[in-house]
Amino acid sequence: MESSKEQEKVVVDEQATTPAEEKKNSKAERDRKKEEARRAREEASKKGQQEWKKDPNDPCAHKFGDCELNRSQSDPELRYAKKFTEVHQLDESLTGQEVIVRGRLHQSRAQGKKMVFLIIRERFSTVQAGLFVNEPEISAGMAEYSRRIPKESIVEVKAKVVVPEQAVKGCTQKVELHIQEVWTINKAAPILPFQIDDAARKCENQEDEEKEDEKKEDAKDEKD
Repeated sequence: MESSKEQEKVVVDEQATTPAEEKKNSKAERDRKKEEARRAREEASKKGQQEWKKDPNDPCAHKFGDCELNRSQSDPELRYAKKFTEVHQLDESLTGQEVIVRGRLHQSRAQGKKMVFLIIRERFSTVQAGLFVNEPEISAGMAEYSRRIPKESIVEVKAKVVVPEQAVKGCTQKVELHIQEVWTINKAAPILPFQIDDAARKCENQEDEEKEDEKKEDAKDEKD
């Protein structure tokens, strides 16, 4: 009888886990789910990029798209005549002027199918650029293309400098660009291992950050 009780105790002890082990197993399971969700989003993003194609009959087809490689034997007039304005130079003194700006796509967001906002970053300076559908000047296809540009791609925009009615929050430059042309010079991978804005985010409590990330992932999965 005593032998049977001892065996039962051994089985219970083997099955029991400590709080630390439970936490470790729980974290491993969350990490596994995150990785599966990340891969699913990456595949969906790649599929979306492959499925969408620019319509050659788009009235604004000559105003947007992926640029071809600029080889050294290209037309010098096109290579050197173009004048760029750096992001940190954009201020109210340029209001109403057309400028050409090149930088990294820091963030992007679409509001419906007729408005797309791009945050362009050059070194430590950022500026908001808006694209507003107004055919035939700005087409819906142009807006669709713009919202699909992957973050951290190098983009070039031709735009008009305006002073917005409401102050632009989150950008170093307080003026806004109204896009007339948008080109992708160098396209980044659809989903990078991490984003610059995530890496720059201050983390005071790692455990709270993980819980918050888990909530965001769960909300994304439910939405998808």
